[in-house]
Amino acid sequence: MSNNASFANLLIELGLSDDKSVYEFHPKVRDTDLVKVLKCRKSGVLFLNNKEFASVEYYQQHEGFTYWTKDLLDKTMLTKKEDSFQAPVITSDDYRRMNQFSVNLQGKRWLDFGCGSGGLLRLTSHLAKEAMGLEIQKAPKEFLNQEKIKCVSELSEIENNSLELITLFHSFEHLVNPIEILQELSKKLVAGGQIIIEVPQANDILISLFDLNSFKNFTFWSEHLILHTKESLGKFIMECDDLSVEQIQGFQRYPFSNHLYWLLKSVPGGHEKWSFLNNDFLNFIYSKILQALDKTDTLIAYVRKKA
Repeated sequence: MSNNASFANLLIELGLSDDKSVYEFHPKVRDTDLVKVLKCRKSGVLFLNNKEFASVEYYQQHEGFTYWTKDLLDKTMLTKKEDSFQAPVITSDDYRRMNQFSVNLQGKRWLDFGCGSGGLLRLTSHLAKEAMGLEIQKAPKEFLNQEKIKCVSELSEIENNSLELITLFHSFEHLVNPIEILQELSKKLVAGGQIIIEVPQANDILISLFDLNSFKNFTFWSEHLILHTKESLGKFIMECDDLSVEQIQGFQRYPFSNHLYWLLKSVPGGHEKWSFLNNDFLNFIYSKILQALDKTDTLIAYVRKKA
């Protein structure tokens, strides 16, 4: 399977699409007019017409922490006294993942693939037997190593059969060659080791039911090369012969207040601006409804390397 093959061809190879199913779904992404969003009618998968746009070289040119924190600059940031930069804040998703996945990484030899600024590693590395990140951008990699958290930039720096857990939190959708990367990751796992993949979902209710143009203009991005469905994510994983899918479940990151604000105001941030609507019981029921409809904003796959 060629690394340079388009996602349309890849979907056809996997039996998820055919040559009559793909059409233009949205004319642009938020950061460039040069990339269009395509959709497969058969599978429901959303993908960009040019997946080479976000190459390794593209990511490597982002050297500063503001790449991760441009929407967080008005919040308190950790400052390193001995350096001139400000370290990124630990985000709400980092805290959420700490609570959600700590049991999975407890006592494990763990790699967080595409760790960014390493918020989750900074919160939970002490729980793991060994913890490291992989990040191809220079500034966060250097920062984490200064913080005594090992961070590498290439999979070749990691021994085969050395890891018990690999996590990919919103990094799988950035990969030009996701199946090939999964195959390489599986080599790093011991038999019975686990991979957890968290990705944005194509069936997000704001896209698939409400068809909200303002949200599409905001959420489609040149770095998000593909938005999966449960079926497509499973098919990508099963292309790796030594991996098996334990479960793929819908998960809702953003609460009811966020969606209501999008529908009424057509802008993001409703969960903060209308925080008075953030009720645990309401959000629980809303997320359960979205899970039943298969219209959550996120998918989480639990994958196991075969013994």
